[in-house]
Amino acid sequence: MKLSRIGAMGAAIMVLSLALAAPVAAADNAKWFVCKYVGTPGEDEVLQTGQNPISVSENAIPLSPVVAGEFFQDSQGRSYVLVEDTGQEEPDPSECPVPVVVEPTPTPTPTPTPEATPTPTPQDSVGGETATPANTLPPTDALGGQAAPDGSSWAVLLVVLTGIVATAYVLTPSRASRRR
Repeated sequence: MKLSRIGAMGAAIMVLSLALAAPVAAADNAKWFVCKYVGTPGEDEVLQTGQNPISVSENAIPLSPVVAGEFFQDSQGRSYVLVEDTGQEEPDPSECPVPVVVEPTPTPTPTPTPEATPTPTPQDSVGGETATPANTLPPTDALGGQAAPDGSSWAVLLVVLTGIVATAYVLTPSRASRRR
């Protein structure tokens, strides 16, 4: 008797599993309307001419789960899952999204900067260049004299004074010669 009970339960489980498996098998045969595109996305992509959208098996769509509104790549190019095919009329191609063509961002053309015009060099009365421009004065040192270009006017003054002292020493008669 125990065996018959187990056998009856086994049969019930088997029938129940077949009943549950039937909808899964039906879902494997689901179909979807898909919009097909040709060209490079973002550049020259357009909706494929001819029959579009087309009804394809869910098994041919490499998405899991398949969801309306998703793009996917297949062997022919890019496609878009429009809506599940439940036996309704085929959707109009105008329901497929228009491909977005990205316009390249134009590179701004640099505006030319005006070139600096060279300042003319002042000329002397003979046509040669003058030492300093007419509208500027040469730099001066603390005593009002013309400063050396590198700021070494004190060094020049020291050299000149040393020369004067040395000359005076040499030209001064020595005491030895005065005693005679």
